[in-house]
Amino acid sequence: MVSDKDSEYGFDRSRSDDELRRLIKDAIRLTKDLARVATPIVISVAKGISESNWERYKVSELDDKIVVEVELPGAKKDSVKVFAKEGMLYVRAERDPAIPGEPRVYRVKIRLPDDVDVNRARAKYVQGLLLVEMPRKSEGREIPVE
Repeated sequence: MVSDKDSEYGFDRSRSDDELRRLIKDAIRLTKDLARVATPIVISVAKGISESNWERYKVSELDDKIVVEVELPGAKKDSVKVFAKEGMLYVRAERDPAIPGEPRVYRVKIRLPDDVDVNRARAKYVQGLLLVEMPRKSEGREIPVE
């Protein structure tokens, strides 16, 4: 017959059951907390990263525009190419080979929101930082009837 206290091993089952319940409750609480914090991060990462070999960039969604900042340390301005097509922004640049520790060629592919007007996009490259601003598409306009 097994009692609540297993004297052979010095194991108190009633105490371990309470402790196990407490640990399970703590694990559930921590999981809920993590889900609350991690979900926005996962969504943000999923929007931004897609088949890149360079991931040092940031996409900021403002009310009237999207701003993409891409770090391209040591890249030559004349080598920076930016192209937008089918909801994606593509960036390619080459850096000075004399700078150690960075890739020779930067390639970035960033998914864009659907409401971005790429035809009015502007890009500027200053000291290793590429800034691309794209206004949001207008939601429509009233068409006057003649």
